[in-house]
Amino acid sequence: MLIHPKYVVRNIIRHYFDDKLEVCNFTNDDRESHDSSYTSSAEQDAKIKKDLELANLLHMPRMFPYIPINSKPMIRARGSPSILSNLAEMQENEYLCDYVIISADERIVAHKIILAASTEFFRAAFRFGSSSNNAGTSAPDDQTSSSLDLTHLECQPDVLRKVIRSFYTNEIDLCPEHVEDILLLADYLMYPELRDRVETYMVASLDHNTAVLYFQLSIHYKLNTTLIQSHISSMIQAHFHDFFVNQKEVVNVSVDTINNYVQCGFLKHCSPLQVCFFFLSNLETTLENLENSDLQYFSASEANILQLFSLMHEVITKKSSHRITPWCGSVLKFIDEWKAKYSKEIKRTSCFEGCFKNLVMVFEEAKQEHPIDSSKVMDNTGLFTQTSTVNKYNTDLLTQASTVDKKDNDFLTQPSTIDKSNTDLLTQPSAADKNDTGLLTQPSTVGKNDEKPKLSDSVPGSPNSSKILVLVAPSAEMTIRLSKDRLANASPPVAKFPQLEISIYDIEMEIWRSGGLIDLPVVGTMIDKHAWRVAFLDNCLYMFSVMKQLALEYNILEKRWTSLTCKEPFKAHDEDAPVKSVIPVAVAGKLVVLSMSKKSRTDGTHSAQQRFYEMQPGDKSFTLVSVVEDSDMEVPITQWTVSGDTLVSLKAGSMMYRQLSQLQYIHCYNAATRRLSSHKISCTMESGIKMLLRDGCLYLLDNSGWYRSYNLDSGEWTGVTRYPEYTQSVHMDMAGYVYPALSRVTCHSGSSRWQASTAFEPVKARLQELHVGADGELVTLDHTPPPHEFVTAMCAACMDTDKLRTFQQAQFEYSAFSTAVPNLIPMR
Repeated sequence: MLIHPKYVVRNIIRHYFDDKLEVCNFTNDDRESHDSSYTSSAEQDAKIKKDLELANLLHMPRMFPYIPINSKPMIRARGSPSILSNLAEMQENEYLCDYVIISADERIVAHKIILAASTEFFRAAFRFGSSSNNAGTSAPDDQTSSSLDLTHLECQPDVLRKVIRSFYTNEIDLCPEHVEDILLLADYLMYPELRDRVETYMVASLDHNTAVLYFQLSIHYKLNTTLIQSHISSMIQAHFHDFFVNQKEVVNVSVDTINNYVQCGFLKHCSPLQVCFFFLSNLETTLENLENSDLQYFSASEANILQLFSLMHEVITKKSSHRITPWCGSVLKFIDEWKAKYSKEIKRTSCFEGCFKNLVMVFEEAKQEHPIDSSKVMDNTGLFTQTSTVNKYNTDLLTQASTVDKKDNDFLTQPSTIDKSNTDLLTQPSAADKNDTGLLTQPSTVGKNDEKPKLSDSVPGSPNSSKILVLVAPSAEMTIRLSKDRLANASPPVAKFPQLEISIYDIEMEIWRSGGLIDLPVVGTMIDKHAWRVAFLDNCLYMFSVMKQLALEYNILEKRWTSLTCKEPFKAHDEDAPVKSVIPVAVAGKLVVLSMSKKSRTDGTHSAQQRFYEMQPGDKSFTLVSVVEDSDMEVPITQWTVSGDTLVSLKAGSMMYRQLSQLQYIHCYNAATRRLSSHKISCTMESGIKMLLRDGCLYLLDNSGWYRSYNLDSGEWTGVTRYPEYTQSVHMDMAGYVYPALSRVTCHSGSSRWQASTAFEPVKARLQELHVGADGELVTLDHTPPPHEFVTAMCAACMDTDKLRTFQQAQFEYSAFSTAVPNLIPMR
């Protein structure tokens, strides 16, 4: 059936606006209600002819001569130009434009109907405005007005032009420099679609250059539909030092802004010294202006001073005393120097004396509660020493920035100088390094006059040692290469000359410290988490690669590489049983190596053998100390953790097609006595098992949230609980990660499981601890994220506290390619 011509005309006109044609199919009864006369075939043909003539007259394509009965009521008009694109071209050519928007000396022309259709501001103004109601304002007077002056907004004319252009194109070109002006216009013109798109863009373009500005804008314009404030808080919490110590221009802000910083937890992971530096730096501008100020300014300044000290006192007292105590010496020294520098200005106001007295009292009470020789705690903030500074946001200096803390380049072994034919010993010992037996002696890690005991002789968690995480990551230079490959959609490259960085996380102080830049003395190797396994003991980093069949030792104090005599752990355990994994573990002051092989059987199962090797401190060779074999397993997997002197490994068969793991064996190796005990168990859980150990009880958490406990003393299962909320907190969504094997590393350490996750977007970086308490309850703790874009390996360890705190605080940098986001943002 055909459409009556009077509806055709209306639909054609409507088509100009939405590019759609409404098609109605009438039955005979319906037709009579719309057309009083019944038309014959001849009349129908005449109507078709008229329809076509009308379409041709209006220059419309032939879209609707015959419409089937069952067609959809709305069809898209193909081939017709968009009315918006036509109007955009007309606006660009200033054709039939009937409205002018003025900004400074710039004139931007537009069509009044487009303005009214785009924003509530113009729609309401044109509809209800009148000269009497809008006298003295910049709003359009009424529908007859022809211009609007927005000069008072003080926004850039180019930005205003972009916004007006977006009314026609439904897209806008954004950049961080224009975000503030665009938000101002979006609010003033009542344009919520633009506001939402800008906020989405802010999240995507969030980096070190924009974080502070974006936070202030989010507070001012009440942005939080995309949780942008949470994203910014996570980033600034992790990298406060980089923002407010290395970029002093962002320190001097209003008291209200500082209060927002405090409420959002920006100073959560800051040391007390950083907190004092931040707040006192904010006072410097106030004090410098006091000398020539009037009484009114003086009174306002006193009020600001009291508020700042109150906030500073609030932040510091929220920290536990054991976190304050090590900083007492540095903080009190900093306060004394600051007071001496501004003594003249301080004398002009009486409020300082009481404020400083209350502040100093906090640190004196902490010293009494936890006595410690804080004079040995070296400043790692760079506040007392003049060090070379690098513009971390100049992409030409990224490589230089990563080498600032390198003390002596001569200690680094260049890959090109390695003799490939001799991999048994990369560093030849001198005669002084040998004893009467001709064996290598333990390398000295301290000075000759340093008689302090080795870390392995001290008790973990004692005042002499600190619990740490050691993270190995690609250097800044390699990060740039990986980022370039990411943009080219390439696979992670094999590094010809691998360059890595060591970062040390001080768990007690919640601070990342830089262990320096290292050149890995291996030519051509992968640097992802599957390529290297690491352990840390007595100031030495041990790196094992089953692919290279190589074991290396790197002394982070002496900056010296040594190749280990370590052929046995890499040899096949049996015929058709190649070694699949070699893992170094520091336990009971010794380096124990797990060497695990897999042998396939004809029935589809496997036998898995696990050997324990121990490194000899003299010649650094490895001795086989224990062997255990597990049979009738599907694809074998191993989890392990350390508690005290015991290394506990869990053997399971992975039922890959059912996403299940069948737990079969628990092996407990006591490194102090070299005794091995095994438990044969039978339990099936979902894959992705996380392993925790506390007070002789093994806790296992799978991906579905089931949490089972097994008592190693009694050899019995002791409970089953479900914690589904913790599976999400410790299982990161890797969908947005281009290189998953370089973006997430984990390690187990007794009652804690650590997971470091990094990403190109700073807000996605995380360091999370899954911890089991004394009551067997699970808790997830967030820590300071790692200062790297990519990660290779991580392990838990302990280190002498005095030596640990000689390392500078690590500073984060992202490559120039990390936050590349599209500038042209669609509005809908």
